[in-house]
Amino acid sequence: MKIIIAGLGGTGKGTVGKILAERLGYRFMSAGEFFRNIAIELEISLSKLEQLAIDIPLYDKRVDAQTEEFGIKNDDFVFDGRIAQHFIPDSETILLTCENEERFRRIAFRDKISLKEAKEVTLQRERAIKERYKNLYGILKFDDPESFGLVIDTTTLCPKDVAFKIEEFVKGERYKSTVKELFST
Repeated sequence: MKIIIAGLGGTGKGTVGKILAERLGYRFMSAGEFFRNIAIELEISLSKLEQLAIDIPLYDKRVDAQTEEFGIKNDDFVFDGRIAQHFIPDSETILLTCENEERFRRIAFRDKISLKEAKEVTLQRERAIKERYKNLYGILKFDDPESFGLVIDTTTLCPKDVAFKIEEFVKGERYKSTVKELFST
C-alpha cells in the first residue's frame, strides 16, 4: 500500500508519517527530503533554494519527478508531500489540517524561533508554494479536503492518535480492496 500524507506546515505530516510507517513496518519518505538534498547538492540553505524555486521551476520539477519515480518503484511506504498524490496516483491520500495558531506554535517550537517569526515565515512560505504550484501545474488549492480519502484535524490530537486513526482507515481500505478483487474475478 502507498500512503500519502499531505497538509500545510505544522500539521504533523512528518511526525505522524514516521510513526505510521514504523507501526506498519513501511518505509517513510518525504518530498521535503528530496528538496533538502538539492539544497545540500547546491551548497545553499533551504530558504535560499525556496527563493530560487520561485523563478526556476527546475527544482520543483526535479522533486516531483523523484516523487513519481519513488511511487513507481516502491510499495508499502508512507510519503510526506503536499502534492504527492498528483505524482503517485495509486495511493491512499490523507490530509492533515490544524488551526493556524497551533501550526505556528508547533513550527516555532520545532525551529526554535519566536511565534511571531514562525507565523511570518510560514505564511510567506505558503504563499510562495501556492504560487509555484499554480504556475507549474495549475493546482489552485493543494489542500482541498475533497481531494483526499481521509481528512484529520490534528489541532488537539497527539501524533500517535493521528497515526492510529490513519492506520485504522488504511486497514479498512485494504479490506475493501481485497473484497472488491474477490468479487470481480
